[in-house]
Amino acid sequence: MLKAQVDSGYLDISQTRLYFERAGTGIPLLLVHAGVADREQWNNEFSNLSENFQVIRYDLRGYGESDPARGSFSHLQDLTNVIKKLNLTPPLILMGCSLGAVLSLDYALENPQDIRALIMVGPGPCGFEIEDCAQELFSEAKKAFEAGDLKHLAEIETQMWFDCMYAEPDQVDRSMRALLYDMNRSVLGRETDNIEQSQEKTANPSAIKMNQIDFPVLIVVGSEDLPYMHSAADYFVERIRSARKEIIEHAAHIPNIDQPHLFQEKVMNFLDEVTSGQDYDHIFR
Repeated sequence: MLKAQVDSGYLDISQTRLYFERAGTGIPLLLVHAGVADREQWNNEFSNLSENFQVIRYDLRGYGESDPARGSFSHLQDLTNVIKKLNLTPPLILMGCSLGAVLSLDYALENPQDIRALIMVGPGPCGFEIEDCAQELFSEAKKAFEAGDLKHLAEIETQMWFDCMYAEPDQVDRSMRALLYDMNRSVLGRETDNIEQSQEKTANPSAIKMNQIDFPVLIVVGSEDLPYMHSAADYFVERIRSARKEIIEHAAHIPNIDQPHLFQEKVMNFLDEVTSGQDYDHIFR
């Protein structure tokens, strides 16, 4: 089967340029990457899902090919502007990982009438206690950051988010591990260069609004992700009546890179359900 032609370029948004790629036709499916990655996190999904959807991915401000983050800005406003600039016709499907998951949820809460479905992968923390097994790595990461040792910091964060916390580096896919390390190392360099020049405006998802969501929501979490992240996923599932949770075995915080085939199977099953025209009440409750 021929691969879909890729449309790519820069969007002028709020005095910056954000790089995007788009392929395929049909229902718009927008991919929002994690805070330790860039758009290349979605290499497999961008290629495979474009056979059935109009798939869009972009680099957040300060990531990948997008311009560095300077001054006061909002990732959520950038996401909103990307959708407007690309003239994406609702209803949309959003899939985000970690930071990208919470951004996607924020957009969906503000624009529920425009959402066909939402997929949150390893959605970010909601103020839970960090367990002891992770405190040591977080502490070590803080010391590396303060010392300006970005190589060591990227290695620690790769252990934390890719090595399943309990696995040795030689037990995971080394090529995928290297991809995450390289993406994160690039992000850390940009953050250090611009730490005095940028400030993101953030907002927390509203529990009241989450109770009112009536579109299908899939929560995906790796079996070996931090217990902290499992608690965050459960928090969302408890408050979104149309949500269900899927576990990707032998995966950590970026399960689509850890276990791409298992991840895509779960996602495709969900997408088949929400695009089949079925009444999803019996599926998600």
